[in-house]
Amino acid sequence: MRSIYVPDDEEHLLVSLDFRQLELRVLGVVAKIQSLLNSLALGGDPHEELKQVIFSEGRESLGPPERQRLIAKAALFGTVYGRTKRSLGIEFGVSDAVAESWQQFCVHKYPEVSSYWKETERLLATQGYVETPFGRKRYNLDRRQGYNTPIQSTAGDINNTVLLELYKKGFDVRLTIHDCNVIQVSRKTLREEVMEAKRISEEPFAELEG
Repeated sequence: MRSIYVPDDEEHLLVSLDFRQLELRVLGVVAKIQSLLNSLALGGDPHEELKQVIFSEGRESLGPPERQRLIAKAALFGTVYGRTKRSLGIEFGVSDAVAESWQQFCVHKYPEVSSYWKETERLLATQGYVETPFGRKRYNLDRRQGYNTPIQSTAGDINNTVLLELYKKGFDVRLTIHDCNVIQVSRKTLREEVMEAKRISEEPFAELEG
């Protein structure tokens, strides 16, 4: 899709401002998973770490490293968001038992996920809604929607807030794709514009502190 977008002329470039593992970072904050936050702060790759556990010596490889990483990513987010073992198994062509073992690896690595589920279910049962760090409330959700909303909604709010700030600062914003914003910059001021856009994108959010 990105290939259909081009700069206006040869004097300009399109620059992608891609949040690194935004949804994982939000998961760490919302579900209070300190080990996940620590790994990310040190430049770690939690999906790669989980891949190494799932496909450790003696287990079926199920394809090249890229596919293994995709499986690890799907297993982690699928587990957090309440995806069934059957659904995960069908997608990757494995038995329910194998898919369930992936999910167990995820919960074992990040036991705080179980606490997050219980707290979400308690909130849905007692107050009928879940609320994101930005104050969004969603009512009458099923269990899986309740798990999903505080994380994906918050990631979306972060990206949209940065997008708006870039626009306010005069950047030529062209499009947004998931957690990536694309701006057009002049070749003459490339470095200055990229550094300022990076600064704006990395500003901390008070809503996520504490």
